[in-house]
Amino acid sequence: MKRVGKMNTKAARQFSTLCLSGALTLGAFGEAQAAGNDAALQALFAQANYWHEKSHDELAMESLQKVLSVDANNAQALYLMALWAQQGGNLQAAAQWRARLEKAAPNSPGLQDLDSAKKMAQVPQGQLNLARQQARSGNVPAALATWRSMFNGSVPPSGLAAEYYMTMASDKSLYPQALSELRQYVAQHPQENGPRVALGKALTWREETRWEGIAMLEPMASGSKEADAGLRQALLWMGPQPGDEPFYDTWMQRHPTG
Repeated sequence: MKRVGKMNTKAARQFSTLCLSGALTLGAFGEAQAAGNDAALQALFAQANYWHEKSHDELAMESLQKVLSVDANNAQALYLMALWAQQGGNLQAAAQWRARLEKAAPNSPGLQDLDSAKKMAQVPQGQLNLARQQARSGNVPAALATWRSMFNGSVPPSGLAAEYYMTMASDKSLYPQALSELRQYVAQHPQENGPRVALGKALTWREETRWEGIAMLEPMASGSKEADAGLRQALLWMGPQPGDEPFYDTWMQRHPTG
């Protein structure tokens, strides 16, 4: 009984620190989805995503090149090389990396994602701002209609997927549909980190799925500010309970100054 009481006191202190911690900005980087159980490749993917998050794509691509020196046809590395070259405006290099990906993995969902990302660059900023304004004002159906007009179909492009489904999930009547479609999207696009973070956050919104969301966000929180913020909010909703101490300990280790 004394141990439980001591743990509850410690958890309560951690909970207070959690409540007082500063706001976290949004941002994310992806996990190593295609590295399988190879710890060395996972570390290289994590390193690449870290540098990409810090806007040092030259260093990020060096890490990916190390992956390709071991596995020349690694679909995840080829996809990220193409995507980041495309985002950086180097369309010639992006096309070359895409061609390598298509040759190595002709059925890779990354090919469609690259095409979607290319289309995203052509999305009218006015329409994008309108959809976001409609969502902020609570007019979710109008926001979704505006989103859909931008991607001409029922499945959003990779650059819009997380925001689109989070907008849908914010409407209580549409939450089950959003969760179902987001689960399907994440399963079909394992290389995308943003939608996975969005799914984890949406799951924490409901008490019956909160633990599932926490379990999804926890592995991503150290490298994704958005996942970390979602995990923080979920811990706030839960409150300190016996047995939850490891979650608070892990969070405090990442934020030692509160």
